[in-house]
Amino acid sequence: MVEQKSLASVERGRDMSRIGAFSDGVFAIAITLLVLQLEVRPGIGSTPEFWRALGDQTANLISFAISFAVIGRLWYLHHRFMQMVREFDPRLIALNLLYLFFIVLIPFTSELVGDYGLEVPMVTVIYTGNVALVTLVASLMYRRSFDQKLVHPEYRDLTETGTKAVLFAAGSLVATMPLVLVLGPYTPLTWFIIFRLNPYDRRRKRLAPGDGGTPSAGD
Repeated sequence: MVEQKSLASVERGRDMSRIGAFSDGVFAIAITLLVLQLEVRPGIGSTPEFWRALGDQTANLISFAISFAVIGRLWYLHHRFMQMVREFDPRLIALNLLYLFFIVLIPFTSELVGDYGLEVPMVTVIYTGNVALVTLVASLMYRRSFDQKLVHPEYRDLTETGTKAVLFAAGSLVATMPLVLVLGPYTPLTWFIIFRLNPYDRRRKRLAPGDGGTPSAGD
């Protein structure tokens, strides 16, 4: 009789690399889906009409550019997080899936902003809430990995600081929601200024000098 081997309760090494590859694939799909919100209407019969139709896409183009930068930044931070973690337990895997759920939702809420942001301010609040939920779940991932000692020992201080940095970012996003009444769909532009003022992010960079992020395990 063949003896059954129990499955490991945590993912590490080559098994954990599949989590990173899956996450990267989801990010790649989400950032590609953003371009689907750009569309010039068919049936254009002249050059002036074409430029008018292209001008009608200005809001969508701005929304696309902002969301491309947002998802790109979120991917970068997730990539650095994966370098700090040495193993995933079932709860951290579940949090990672929830994180990716809100990432995949960004193209949809971004399109809402491009299509209706000028007329319906609430859609920008929905978009802001979407990105805030991404950062909130990221803070839970950082906290879980820190509390359960799932990170490489040399990155524990960096993980603790990262938890505070993403919580600050989530709070900052929520704080910008009232600006929608004034700035409308252009409110997300303020995020790039606010994030530069994140004191925990500056401390994180001091803990991981060189590239503004987390050094690889081989550094």
